[in-house]
Amino acid sequence: MSSNGFLLLSSILSGTLGVIAGAVISVVYQTKHYKGNLVEKWMSDLRNEIAHFLELAESMRLMNTEMIPANKDIFSQIHSKSQKIKLLLNDEFKQRKIFEHVQSMVQEASKRNPDWSKYSMHEVELVKFTKDVLGEEWTEVYKTPKAPIVAIFIFLIGLPVFIYIYAEEITKLVLK
Repeated sequence: MSSNGFLLLSSILSGTLGVIAGAVISVVYQTKHYKGNLVEKWMSDLRNEIAHFLELAESMRLMNTEMIPANKDIFSQIHSKSQKIKLLLNDEFKQRKIFEHVQSMVQEASKRNPDWSKYSMHEVELVKFTKDVLGEEWTEVYKTPKAPIVAIFIFLIGLPVFIYIYAEEITKLVLK
């Protein structure tokens, strides 16, 4: 095989490998980005449901401390929110603890004479575990993806070197 044929073959092979590597890296990066968007939506939904649950629970506590009977609408809304929160969580330890505290708050508030200090303790723990879970997920979603940075670096270093080494031979082949 002549040196021109070898150069052409090596140029084609290196170009093909570069395209394939670029496509694979792109797919990996897009998949990570798509999953990140789903996790971000889940985090937002969980945060909103817990915030609304805490708002309803505080309304019920204020009604109770002012001797205003809590109406069934608030109880049904609180129960509904607790079930939505349950559906948003999985069986991981901290997420399970979130729902346990939600349940404990609902049970305590449903009593005829609730122990509000116990209720407040569950409320504090609920907020703590929620912050922990959301913080961990936030960190996971926004980790800097390493593969595209490495691929770009290799491309930016390799392209000028390739052009410098093979520019004369490629020009000769093109001009023939």
